[in-house]
Amino acid sequence: MKKLLVVLMVLSMASAANAALMLSVGGDIQVDEITLLPSEIATIDIQGDGTEPLGIFFMGVSAGGPASLDFSSAAMIYQGNDSMFAEMDDPDLAGAMGITTPFELISLSDVPPIGTPQLPLTGLLVDLITLHCNGPGDVVVSIFNGNTELLDSILIHQIPEPITMVLLGLGGLFLRRRK
Repeated sequence: MKKLLVVLMVLSMASAANAALMLSVGGDIQVDEITLLPSEIATIDIQGDGTEPLGIFFMGVSAGGPASLDFSSAAMIYQGNDSMFAEMDDPDLAGAMGITTPFELISLSDVPPIGTPQLPLTGLLVDLITLHCNGPGDVVVSIFNGNTELLDSILIHQIPEPITMVLLGLGGLFLRRRK
């Protein structure tokens, strides 16, 4: 009986950890990691399950391979009065979250008229954030709440293009042939 209770507690904690805002790739929420070529672009969305309160969120890329987030074509689906994107360059705040600068501040907030309830953060909130792969190496795209607590992250493996691997292989063959 104790084992069953422990299993239920672990499962309930795991489901609570997956709550709040989530990052999705191409609309698929169940993605924890993807693989891209350096010239490829991934489309990242922000989705909510209704448990995270309105407020300020931070989104950035951890140090690793070269990659950059682009919010120029992003669409704010959540239409609050104070909803916006703003690029930030605060090394201390970025260091606290373990991401590089610049990073993006995302405001999903609303000041509704008195007596009007605030809209819950459910469903698709922000669409069409693009991640540009600029070279090989692993990066992590993360979203944090206003208290710099990690809400969700996606590991992105950037691999060399196949032609690069072919050229490296041929170079190795020529070196071996010389000896």
